[in-house]
Amino acid sequence: MKRPFIGTAAFAAFVVVAGFAPSASAQTHLVAQRGAHTQGAALPHGSDQDPLCSSRASLCADTYDNPNGSYVGHDEPSILYKSGIPGSGNDVTYNLTLPKDPNEQPNASGAGGTTWNFQLRPTFWFGLTLCDTESAPEFTKKCKPDSDRNNLVGTNPAAPDYIGKHPGNAYMELQFYGPGYVPQFEGFGCAAKVYCAAMTIDSLTQDQNTGIANNAACDNYILGGVEPINWAYITKSGVSQAPANPLFTGTFSAPNLSAVTPDYTKDLLMKPGDRIRIHMHDTPAGFRIDLSDLTSGQHGSMTASAANGFGHILYQPTSSTCSMAPYAFHPEYSTANPRGNTWSAQTYNVAFSDEIGHFENSLQIDAN
Repeated sequence: MKRPFIGTAAFAAFVVVAGFAPSASAQTHLVAQRGAHTQGAALPHGSDQDPLCSSRASLCADTYDNPNGSYVGHDEPSILYKSGIPGSGNDVTYNLTLPKDPNEQPNASGAGGTTWNFQLRPTFWFGLTLCDTESAPEFTKKCKPDSDRNNLVGTNPAAPDYIGKHPGNAYMELQFYGPGYVPQFEGFGCAAKVYCAAMTIDSLTQDQNTGIANNAACDNYILGGVEPINWAYITKSGVSQAPANPLFTGTFSAPNLSAVTPDYTKDLLMKPGDRIRIHMHDTPAGFRIDLSDLTSGQHGSMTASAANGFGHILYQPTSSTCSMAPYAFHPEYSTANPRGNTWSAQTYNVAFSDEIGHFENSLQIDAN
């Protein structure tokens, strides 16, 4: 019997964690990505010369000296939860109180006034590493779910535990979007006065041992480009309002926009101040999230299953087309101790993050 790991989310203090990421290069997609996880090897992550960061279409962290005066991204202060108990890496429960906004509206001049949550964070999220046999490091097409045997972290390329031989991995974020609607994907949000949440799963279609990325068709036409993203709102029925895979959502045309546009009749909507119980756990159909609103009595869920349209982009670097296969995502590890996935800029496995640094008070809008 698995013993679930139980944690309580708080906004008071965070541990900022940065880790080694051996990916060889990073490319940019025209659509703003949900998570800025990929890290280049040729140049330091955040370097003004790094194409991912200098593109201004990405979400890289700001560079230290900010050369050329350009804004290049955001930051993700995080808490990592560690435990050696079997099941702590695939059965996790959190209790959360959704933040409230002050009654006074923000002052547009920036002089005094109050600050609302949408100005502080577009999202906060709870994360977990999942298997993805088509994701980096692309050494093997096998990944046994819920097993710490996947945790290869060695530095000797000739050794069996070399990190480059690690089973493919993706990173799941349960993202909460606060009041203050800004249409996806240029912004974040669902509605003016309530929260919603979505399960997002980022992969990386790149061979970390050679630096070879997937074909150009995938980079140009799917959600996330080289970092394809499965996307599904938490719904009251547990049924995705549209196929979650990045090949469906990435074209941003009808009916595909139904995947990324909130549906108030289907999605779980939560009020500021509501007490939420989050249960993230594996099932035979795929990784599942249950949200129980203990204040309103409502419930929502989402399962990363083929039935909900989840899938992974096939790593076919010499192909002229982009292909997807239905895929049920499952947690990669048994415990919360492993470092997490191999390709992110952070050593995320079981984690909570308050994503900050997106908002700017623009007195003038550049329509171009």
